[in-house]
Amino acid sequence: MTQVSDSELKALVSRIEILEAEADIRRIQARYMFLCDTPIPEYGVQSDNERIDLIMDLYTEDAVWEGVGEYYDNQFGRAEGAAAIRKHFEGFWKKTKTPSCC
Repeated sequence: MTQVSDSELKALVSRIEILEAEADIRRIQARYMFLCDTPIPEYGVQSDNERIDLIMDLYTEDAVWEGVGEYYDNQFGRAEGAAAIRKHFEGFWKKTKTPSCC
């Protein structure tokens, strides 16, 4: 069996950490898309406000949400900070509307 040097081990650990970080990002993106694009995203979600709460769990206080691309530029704009992002989603899903099913 071949011995692994300290520098090789550090390089492998670094590569694993990068792969794990990328996997975390993919999971967050998938969760976001699921919450945004599914009529009733999870069992027990009774309103869009609850949906927004779940979405906001994915954001930090200093996050930026921005509609990017030709389709989104004039529709959604940019929101800076958790409060502004929440306001954006509240405007997107009317507060009194509840998710519809089927």
